[in-house]
Amino acid sequence: MKKEFDIKEFDMKKGFFYSIFVIFILIFSSVTARGTIGQGYNVMTNPGEDMRTEMNISWHSDDKISFVQYTKASDTDWKDARLVLGMSEEFSVPESQQFGSKTVISDGFTPRYHLKVNLTGLEPDTEYKYRVGRDPSFSDTYYFKTGSGVEPFSFLAFTDPQYANDSGASIFNNLVQKALEIDPDIRFSVVSGDLVDRGGKIEQWNILFRQSSLRLMPFAVAPGNHEYYDASPTPVFFDNTPGITSITTRHQPPFSSITPIIKVFSIIPKTAPKAFWGPVIILSITTSCLSRLTARRLLTAPQTKPRKRRGLRT
Repeated sequence: MKKEFDIKEFDMKKGFFYSIFVIFILIFSSVTARGTIGQGYNVMTNPGEDMRTEMNISWHSDDKISFVQYTKASDTDWKDARLVLGMSEEFSVPESQQFGSKTVISDGFTPRYHLKVNLTGLEPDTEYKYRVGRDPSFSDTYYFKTGSGVEPFSFLAFTDPQYANDSGASIFNNLVQKALEIDPDIRFSVVSGDLVDRGGKIEQWNILFRQSSLRLMPFAVAPGNHEYYDASPTPVFFDNTPGITSITTRHQPPFSSITPIIKVFSIIPKTAPKAFWGPVIILSITTSCLSRLTARRLLTAPQTKPRKRRGLRT
């Protein structure tokens, strides 16, 4: 009887420790996918209204209270770093939504917080580094260099990465790395749309945010048609037309309300189109989503005195 009892007791202990091991693995897997508790993830650097002194940071967090910690790149031990509290809003996307006669399917957009910070008062022509989260859990380190607005400068322009898997994403990630080998002083990248293949799939956005190139410079990005494709087997294209009106208002986020998916990632620069590098204006319009009339209104937004313009070609 004694021997049999010992065997049962051993089995119970083994089963207990096995259960603890399984729970640990599940927790570790979740933390690995989303970042440790308190740590920010899905981080993006966008050009500010004036890249000489401003930069925009966007990220996701499971905590409402999350910060940007930034300092000059030369500050190796972060002793002069500053903390800026992120403006947070709750974010999730339902698995199924109805837009008129269309049923839009989304996959993986679980509840979290979307946070944004507008860094101002930066020194021109200076390299900075930053990370997001809160002590002691911060993200990887990201870098950007402000502009001077006077010297010749280089930027990288490309389109249609359509990230759908890691192997395809590595091609464009390596492209950025090779460009930096040719010209280490590239200040930012401009992407004219289709960052992901299916905007309704969170995993494809996660693939984007895993790329090391995002940690090296700001990205100025416009949405393409693939950002509006849902997660259905046969992708559904949907457009929240009333949101387009925000384009014609100064200091409003272009495209911020067109779809919930585009809004929450804030991959679009936060201000209306204007110069963000000295005299340079970079304007990207996706004509698959905008009517000619709306596009013309965008170009004639009242930033200065209205003046007669030639017709817009699309």
